[in-house]
Amino acid sequence: MTADSSSKIPFSLKPFEPCTGYSICGLLKYNRASLSIKLQINGNIDALVIPALSSRQQRISGLWEHTCFELFIQDTNERGYREFNVSPSGDWDGFTFSDYRAGMKELEMNDAPVVHIERNSGCFSIDATISPVNLSSVHIGCSTVLEHAAGPLWYWALAHGKAKPDFHDAGCRSIHINCAE
Repeated sequence: MTADSSSKIPFSLKPFEPCTGYSICGLLKYNRASLSIKLQINGNIDALVIPALSSRQQRISGLWEHTCFELFIQDTNERGYREFNVSPSGDWDGFTFSDYRAGMKELEMNDAPVVHIERNSGCFSIDATISPVNLSSVHIGCSTVLEHAAGPLWYWALAHGKAKPDFHDAGCRSIHINCAE
């Protein structure tokens, strides 16, 4: 999937293992300076562990251990990439990597992502805007971890290419955008 300049890209995520009765679709909106992602989860939302939006959103590590939305951005000609994690609570985290799961450093961000959520019994949506991101020609991966009330974590991504879920795998970054001037 490829797009140029300022654009909107619809997508859907695929579960690593079958998750009967659930679906996740999204819309990626971007320009050179900012990136917004809206994800909508359809299904029995009451059976999922989804934290409420916090009045004090903050940087927190380990978000991926619970319901969390992740975004991976890799410049086309680079080995390194950036990872953004956003919880439905509005808590967030970000990292840079010099290569596949190597050289991890905390990503310096002046502004926390702006997060909005909507929830009803059959649908949950989260809209997160991250800026600045300084996009040029990049590959993007969108993924989600869903925590079920019965205990298991479900892993969703644009694509899965390994024997176990691995959102860091470059094969998961299947959206290509070009914001080069």
